[in-house]
Amino acid sequence: MMRTCKFASAAIVVTSLLLHTGGCYAAEVAQPTGAAAAIPHKYFSLIHSPAVHKDLRLTLAQEDKLRTLTDRLDVLYFPAQSQSGKQALMALIAEAQTGVAEILDANQLERLNQIACRAQGTSALLRDDVIQKLALLPGQVDKIRGIITDIESQSKEIQQKGASAETQKELEDLRQQEMKKLTIVLSREQQQGWLQLAGNDFDFSQVTQGPFKVPEFQEATTWINSNGMKLSDLRGRVVVVHFYCFGCINCIHNFPSYRKWLDHFEGQDVTIVGIHSPETQAEHNITAIRQRAASEKLNFPILVDSDMKTWKAWGNTMWPSVYVIDKKGYLRSWWQGELNWQGANGEEQMRQKIEALLKE
Repeated sequence: MMRTCKFASAAIVVTSLLLHTGGCYAAEVAQPTGAAAAIPHKYFSLIHSPAVHKDLRLTLAQEDKLRTLTDRLDVLYFPAQSQSGKQALMALIAEAQTGVAEILDANQLERLNQIACRAQGTSALLRDDVIQKLALLPGQVDKIRGIITDIESQSKEIQQKGASAETQKELEDLRQQEMKKLTIVLSREQQQGWLQLAGNDFDFSQVTQGPFKVPEFQEATTWINSNGMKLSDLRGRVVVVHFYCFGCINCIHNFPSYRKWLDHFEGQDVTIVGIHSPETQAEHNITAIRQRAASEKLNFPILVDSDMKTWKAWGNTMWPSVYVIDKKGYLRSWWQGELNWQGANGEEQMRQKIEALLKE
């Protein structure tokens, strides 16, 4: 029996560039507020960004050390981001901050903290260290929290209308209102201190998705259209990994895109890998998985992830999810939900990304 999954509305998030589209969340994972769970913590995203590295003027030696650090933490970060509670995630962020502090000089570290403060936006005013530095009084903190909570609530209502020039204008006006209200709460000295903490402007449009070192495929007893493989075996090829289950209507709507990519990139260094992670008991049936793959002409390797090991290792939370990995094994782009949900052009965007990575 076909399932109709709940649809999640598009979310506009400044630092992620991730378009969150129609799809179905795993029942055991709480639906995220605003951005999808796959969006990296802002600090973690920033320390991976070439644009941030350029702003910090990292030396080649510093870049190498930072890559070594992030490669080690990335494979731990993927599963941590989808776990209930934030203890594991925040522990990794703290470990990253400690490691980064050992790599950067004092000026670079100050600038990174400024960029991170800007990325966090007005919610940074509620951080304990910022409260202390600005000497905010308890009454001020309560007012700031109230303003931010109210603006976030209104923002979500606007985002439910969908992405458009009109909603973008409404969101911009809302942020202007937020800033006016906050300046009334903050003294002149506190406003100056806030500006100092934020530092010079930074172009967040240059902070793109990835690169993040992806986890390896986990051991599986069954593969379809393959005797099995590891991601490390696919170095030198662009890899498209998509998580799905055969009874999910959102997943089925993506199948034509995968077939188009398979034809378009035939003979090129591109490998598409399906990860079938079941949602229902019926989707544990290996014969049914094979039959549906054959009838839908999913003629590429499919890992049967019946025990959800690869799903958990990747911190995946949604059917379907598509990940594009470069020739060196780094995640460069991803899409959660239907690729062409409500007029979105995810199929084309992902195809263009694959083509760009082939040229690297």
